[in-house]
Amino acid sequence: MYRLLLILGLIAVPAVATAQTKVKVGTVRATVIGGVVSAQTRGYFKEAGIDVDINLIDASAGFVPLLANNELNVVEGGVSANLFNGAAQGLPIKVAFDSTSTPINHSLMLRTDLKDRIKSIGDLKGRTLAVNAPNSIALYEVTRILETGGLTLKDVDLKVIPFAQMAVAFETKAIDAGLEITPFTALLPKQGLAIAWIDSDAVVKPSPVMISGSMFNTDWAAKNPEVAQAFFTALLRGVRDYCDAYHGGAWRPELLKLLVANGVATSTELLDTIPWPARNPDGYVRRESLLDIQHWYVGQRLVRDELPYERFADDSFATEANRKIGPFKLAANESGKLGCGK
Repeated sequence: MYRLLLILGLIAVPAVATAQTKVKVGTVRATVIGGVVSAQTRGYFKEAGIDVDINLIDASAGFVPLLANNELNVVEGGVSANLFNGAAQGLPIKVAFDSTSTPINHSLMLRTDLKDRIKSIGDLKGRTLAVNAPNSIALYEVTRILETGGLTLKDVDLKVIPFAQMAVAFETKAIDAGLEITPFTALLPKQGLAIAWIDSDAVVKPSPVMISGSMFNTDWAAKNPEVAQAFFTALLRGVRDYCDAYHGGAWRPELLKLLVANGVATSTELLDTIPWPARNPDGYVRRESLLDIQHWYVGQRLVRDELPYERFADDSFATEANRKIGPFKLAANESGKLGCGK
C-alpha cells in the first residue's frame, strides 16, 4: 500500500508543479506587441505559472467593455476617452504600464506637391487634414501640433481616413496633410506622395507623451493579486527584451520574426528599416502626459470630469516588478537611438 501511495505521489507532484493560471490579454497589431510576445516566447509567463492567451485586436477603445466585463483581463492599447469615462463610472479598469511613449515616431505628413507652398503650421488654415479615427489619441496629437501655429481644429477641414488609406487620399489630392504612423511615415516619401513634415515627438508637450498603456480589470487583480503581479513582472521582462531589440540587441532578429508572424508588418526586412515606437523599460505610466490627455478629452466634451490620477492608474505593479527584477541595464549600448531606456 505504501509503495502504491508513493507511486501515486510521484505521479501527482509534476501535475501540480506544471499547473498554469490562464490570463487573457488583448493587444493591438503594433510593434510594441513585442513586449508580451517576448515574455511568452522566452518563457517568462510560464516561469511565473501563467498561461497567457494573446488576442490580437483591431482597436483598444472598443475593447474597454470587454476589459470591464473581465472577458479580457489585460488590454494593451490606445489611451481613449473610454478609459477615463469608464473609471468615472466606477468600472473596474485602470492602467498599470506605459506601452507606447516618446519617441512614438508619428509625423504630420504633408503632400509632396505642397512642400514649397506650406511652410508653417499657420499655413494649414483652411486646408484639409486627416486623422485615422474620430476622437482618437491621434486627434490629441494633431490638436497640440496645430496649437504651436496658433490654430485649432476649427481652422482646418478634418477628415477621418484610416492610416493605411491615407496614401490614396494623398495621391488623389483629397487631403493636404495627415497624421501618420510607421511604417507609412517611411513608405509615403518613397512613393513620392507625402513628406514627413512635423515630428509629433518634437512638438507635443508634456513629454514624454504616452499614447497607449497596459490596462487591467481591477476586480480580477483584487481577486488574484499574486497572479496579477506575476503577470506584470513577467511582462516587464518582455518589455525590457523589446527595448534591447529596439536598440539593436541580440534578440532583435527573433523578435522581427515574431512581429511579422503576428501581422505587424509584411516582412522582417521592412520592419528592420523603420523606426519603432518606444516603451518605458521600467513600466511606469507617464503621469503628466495622461493627465494632459484627460484634460484634452474634457475640453473636447468627450469626458465629463477630470479625475485624480489614482482613479485611472495604478503604479504598484510597476513598483513591485522593478523591485523584483532590479534596474534596467541596456545590453546594446552602441545604439544612438533615444527612448526605451536612453
